[in-house]
Amino acid sequence: YAVANPNNLTEAVAAAVCLMGLAGEIGVKNMKEGEGNSSLRNRIIDAIYNMDAEKLNQGAKYEIR
Repeated sequence: YAVANPNNLTEAVAAAVCLMGLAGEIGVKNMKEGEGNSSLRNRIIDAIYNMDAEKLNQGAKYEIR
């Protein structure tokens, strides 16, 4: 994100942090009974791969101070 937006590093880093948080939430939501850490890791990677701007904007949780 920082490389794609070097002139606004604060927004780039905030977007990256939001992406990781949202991907984690999606990964946990998609877990099945009996799955463990490696399944969660794979689900987070899948969530990142399938993330687009619309999903990120709808699901990101942040506040501006």
